[in-house]
Amino acid sequence: QNHPEMRLGILTGDIVISGTEQNWDEVDEDLEILAIETHFAVGNHDVTDRELYENRYGISYYHFVINGDLFIILDPNIDEWNISGAQLNVFQEAMAMSADVANIFIFSHQLLWWSEDNLYRNVPPNSTQGKADETNFWSTIEPMINEVENPVVWFAGDLGAHQNGCNFMYHQYDNITFIASGMGVEENDNFIITNVHEDKTISYELISLSGHENALGRLIDYQLK
Repeated sequence: QNHPEMRLGILTGDIVISGTEQNWDEVDEDLEILAIETHFAVGNHDVTDRELYENRYGISYYHFVINGDLFIILDPNIDEWNISGAQLNVFQEAMAMSADVANIFIFSHQLLWWSEDNLYRNVPPNSTQGKADETNFWSTIEPMINEVENPVVWFAGDLGAHQNGCNFMYHQYDNITFIASGMGVEENDNFIITNVHEDKTISYELISLSGHENALGRLIDYQLK
């Protein structure tokens, strides 16, 4: 966010190639340089040793409120890309807070909205490892976020690892915005800065890791048709 005291970093998964003590130690050392509050939305690589991960960082799904905005961290790795069981209960509890917050930001590693036969089919994720043939995103989760009055922004991070893949995506409809980004092949590697302004409007900066300012243009210019 744009207020210096409210800076927050969220990594959208596959932070390590495998969940070992050494790899996580290196991540923690790197993040210390940023000196800001940081959260993880875990990917499949991050929970190859789930017990180790949870011992270090706690449960992998939760929610919190900062500056009047709701943040929800999800872990679709638990149940084949479904948000179910205890995690669904936590998600429902979080969404029940919608009347008391302005914006709702949701984070998962996987592009839960993606399937081979819908609008997002041409934005293939890096991996569909562990994905069930049918998930409850469109039947259960999307209706819950579509019915609230808040702007809902859902971030995912499983893009950018393949030369012929996509590096980022943006799609907005109704009150929902889906955003995904990633890195891995160097060219067009990127991350996204989300600014929440004093009037609670939201703007985005698509940051190229190439070092060239505005190399990728504006994220909103990539709206899916």
